Amino acid sequence: MGEDAVDAVEKHIEDVFERPTPFTKRAVGVRRASKARPVATVYIKRIQAQYLGIQATGGQRRPRRRFLLDPVGARLNKAGNIPRKALDRMLAKPDHFLATIKGVRGVWRRYKSGRIKLMIALDETQTYRKRFYFERTVEAVVARKLRRNFGREMSKAIAQARRRNIRKLVGS
Repeated sequence: MGEDAVDAVEKHIEDVFERPTPFTKRAVGVRRASKARPVATVYIKRIQAQYLGIQATGGQRRPRRRFLLDPVGARLNKAGNIPRKALDRMLAKPDHFLATIKGVRGVWRRYKSGRIKLMIALDETQTYRKRFYFERTVEAVVARKLRRNFGREMSKAIAQARRRNIRKLVGS
C-alpha cells in the first residue's frame, strides 16, 4: 500500500506544480512494512521537504541568503526556474544593472531607446498559499485500499503459515 501512496503523491505533485523537475517528482519515499514492523511509512525526502514544506503549510518564506529571485522578464529553463548563473551573466552585461526603481529592487535592463524593463525582482519574502496536500493524498489512498490490500496480505500470511506448519509436521 505504501507504493500506492507514493504513486498517488507523485501524481499529485505533477497536478499541483507546473513543470516539476525530475528531482521534485522523486521527492516521495517509502519504508515498507515487514512482519517485524507491520507499518509502512510514506515520507518526503529531506532536501525536497525544505521547499515542499512551505507549499504544504502555506505562509511566508524568507531567503537563506539575501534575496529570493522572482523572474519577471528573464528567460527560464524548461522547469520554469532561473538558470544557475543567469543573474551573474545578466549583471556582466553593460545594459543590465541592479537598482531600486519605484520601490522595486531588482535587475533591470536598459534598452537603446532608453526604456527600462524589470528582469528579476529581488524579494525579501514570498507568501505561499497551501496547495500541496501530502497527508490528505496519502490518507485517501489508505482509506480506499486498506481493506482490499489487508485482506490479500492476510491470506498470503495464513497460507505461508500453513505451509510452515505442514513442513514442521512432515519433518518431525
